[in-house]
Amino acid sequence: MSDLGNLYKSLSLEIAAVARYREHRDMTADPAFFALFEGLMRNEQGHEEELVANIERLGGDLSEVSRVEAPELPTMVYEGEQIMGQKTNLAMLRADLAFEADATKLYHEFAGQAEDEQVKGLFKELSRAERGHVNGLTYVIKSIENGSHEVRFFCPVCGWAVEFGASPEIGTESRCRMCGVLFALDEKDDDFILVRK
Repeated sequence: MSDLGNLYKSLSLEIAAVARYREHRDMTADPAFFALFEGLMRNEQGHEEELVANIERLGGDLSEVSRVEAPELPTMVYEGEQIMGQKTNLAMLRADLAFEADATKLYHEFAGQAEDEQVKGLFKELSRAERGHVNGLTYVIKSIENGSHEVRFFCPVCGWAVEFGASPEIGTESRCRMCGVLFALDEKDDDFILVRK
C-alpha cells in the first residue's frame, strides 16, 4: 500500500482510538482510570494531528479517510481472570490492550513499507508510542489482578476522590476527606458501586 494509503488507514485507527478512550473515560468512576483514559485519548489526538499534517504535506485528500473501513475491534473484553468489583474496568483495559498491541504491529509494518523518510519516522514514533500504551495498560491490569490497585471513586457530593484502599471488600466504608460524607462499597453486576451511608 502507498504511504498515503497507510496514512489514511492510520488516521482512521487513531480516530477510533480517540472515540474508544473518550467512551471508556466516561464509563469509569475510578479517578485513576479516568486520568489514564484521558491521557491516552489526548495522546491519540496528537497522533491524529501528526497524521493529518503528513497527509496534507503529501498532497493527500483527508476525505479519503472516510472511505477507509474502520477497525472492528471490541471495546470490551470479558475474558481472563475476573476480579471482584472490577468487571467493567478490566473489560475496557483488556480491550484497549489488544487494540494497542494491534496498532503497535501495524505501525511497525507501515514503517517498513514507507517510502517517504518523514512518514517512516512518524510510523516508527507511533509504534513506539503504542508500545508504551501496551506497557502501561499491562501494568495497570496486573495491578488489578494482583490486588495492589487502590480502589477510588469520585465523590458524588463534591467530586473529590473517596479512597477504599487495595483489595477492599463489599461493605468497606470510607469518608470523603473534603466534604465528610460517609460511603460504603457495594456490588452490582460484578462492579463496585458507591453507596452513601
